[in-house]
Amino acid sequence: MNPALARMLGFTVDAMLDRPFEHFIVQADRGSFRAMHRYTLETGTNPTRRVLRYGRIDRGTTLGGTSLAVTENSAQCVCVVRDLSLETRSGARSEVL
Repeated sequence: MNPALARMLGFTVDAMLDRPFEHFIVQADRGSFRAMHRYTLETGTNPTRRVLRYGRIDRGTTLGGTSLAVTENSAQCVCVVRDLSLETRSGARSEVL
């Protein structure tokens, strides 16, 4: 876990380390994440990407552009989450203008 993801979700890094990564993904999107993870490991496709919803500490949700890539030894994946909430809000604002 890194500080940017912790800030995005309103947690401390220490609080996040005590929980599995999937805990922070909204329940309805966990199956999609598992399928993405399985596909990435099985095919070695780098990266695979999906937009998933993440739960915030304040019980709200935020969108995260989620990318998975296989490590060099092909035994694990590295996950990068990009905060899409600002992009979504600014896109909606520009459409209104």
